[in-house]
Amino acid sequence: MRFSGVFSVLPTPFTAAGDVDRDSLRRVVDQAVGAGVDGVTVLGVTSEVTRLDEGERRDVLTTIAKQIEQSARPVHIVAGATADGLRTCIGYARVQAGS
Repeated sequence: MRFSGVFSVLPTPFTAAGDVDRDSLRRVVDQAVGAGVDGVTVLGVTSEVTRLDEGERRDVLTTIAKQIEQSARPVHIVAGATADGLRTCIGYARVQAGS
């Protein structure tokens, strides 16, 4: 698969209590898609991924994917698999790839 164009790195917004703010995350996705990006990158180091547990990582990715599915045009998603240790990193990559 080849990617081209503009990809935006999406931040992960949090509530004051430290939980993932899904409503704000959906707005961030809408803003990026509305600006015309060709893709988004998520769960990277600049997306505060180290603050997330496995369930939150899955929730962030699912929220973003569902929001993009509702958009009027296709937008690629590149999901990071950053983790401490190779085995964990490979596990995240496999889960995110659906294998």
